[in-house]
Amino acid sequence: MKYLIIGVDPGITAAVACLDLNGNIVEIKSGKKLGFNKMVELISQIGRPIIISTDVVYPPRLIKKLAAEYRSKIVLPNRNLKVGEKIKIVRDHFEDLKLENDHERDALASAIFAYEKFKPLFDKVDKVLEKEGMEGESELVKKKLVLGEASNIKDALKKKEVPEEYKEIMYEQKREEKFVKLRKEVSKLKETIEKLKEENKKLKREKNKIEDKKLLKIIGTKENTIKELNENILDYKIKIKELEDKINRMSLKMKYIIEGYIPVVRLKNPKEILNLNREYYGHAVILGEYSKFGKKIKKKIEELNLKLVKGKTMKVNGLEFLIESGDVVEKIQKIINNWRKRNS
Repeated sequence: MKYLIIGVDPGITAAVACLDLNGNIVEIKSGKKLGFNKMVELISQIGRPIIISTDVVYPPRLIKKLAAEYRSKIVLPNRNLKVGEKIKIVRDHFEDLKLENDHERDALASAIFAYEKFKPLFDKVDKVLEKEGMEGESELVKKKLVLGEASNIKDALKKKEVPEEYKEIMYEQKREEKFVKLRKEVSKLKETIEKLKEENKKLKREKNKIEDKKLLKIIGTKENTIKELNENILDYKIKIKELEDKINRMSLKMKYIIEGYIPVVRLKNPKEILNLNREYYGHAVILGEYSKFGKKIKKKIEELNLKLVKGKTMKVNGLEFLIESGDVVEKIQKIINNWRKRNS
């Protein structure tokens, strides 16, 4: 995996510049149709950006979308870079470089600016690893330090790297867990309902004494509010149940992925591959029938790192995994025992 520093100049004519972690140019491209999807396609063919930068203080929407797509760190200047500053930044690093237009210059200046901010850290990493004879770990250590996955060089070397294809699943699981906070909202809604019921009782007692149109209107409003809140609670409960089920399945899937099992998805024919999303990254695919694969299907297989297989599988709590080798009976028994302990 090649890690990158990306500089972006958004606009009608957009540009993107890719540097490696040594500050060398990997790719520069610009064009009027260079939007988010085209940029992702271009960048993904080269590597994975850990830093994304632009030349203004407040990042445009495109920068935020790219950072979210790759879970990268956004690096911005303290003030908008002036044209003269960007020309000097590019010239100081690549004196005789010829660029197609000002957009490429601005994107490259942004990437160089971000690289310079982290250069002291990168130099320190290279120096320490060179002493230890571990130069081959340089990019991975730099990536962990930049993204906050490790607190220092020693910690970065010690921590085991999770396979890239499963990080998307872990990221999705973490994002979904936030929605469990809906429980607190439901609890608050219940308290509000109880208060409204008490107020309604008081108003009804007053209604028996005085036939007041204004009072009757207030009572009707309170009753409508209670009805709406009860409907909201029902909706929240349904959402919570769906999210809890999804989180439990994702947690179970990650547990067995880490133990070395490959998750399986069964499809009737190759065309159904086009309907898969990033949640199925790295899965093994078992097809009910085979036919010629078109360009779109082949591209989807590459994007999601799918593996077309025919082999033995096992099922655990509704999830299916590929068994590649080893004692099948022993592995299945171990998974069943673990699942029973977790649900006992």
